[in-house]
Amino acid sequence: AGERIRIAYEKKCKQLSNYEVKGEDPSADKTRAAIRDLDTQITVSIHSVEAISRRIETLRDKELHPQLLELVQG
Repeated sequence: AGERIRIAYEKKCKQLSNYEVKGEDPSADKTRAAIRDLDTQITVSIHSVEAISRRIETLRDKELHPQLLELVQG
């Protein structure tokens, strides 16, 4: 899903650039709104990935590492 959103974002940015060159303001306004929405989705996705990553690190450090040490030490 994240890759799909990024591709859509890039397409909209190119589209906006074309509208601005041609001076098509109404179309540019709609595209800007779509870009803002996609940017928000990307930001939420990034925060979700960061939260999941922190959780994985916590599990590794506080649960898995001590278990591994116990297993290795016998």
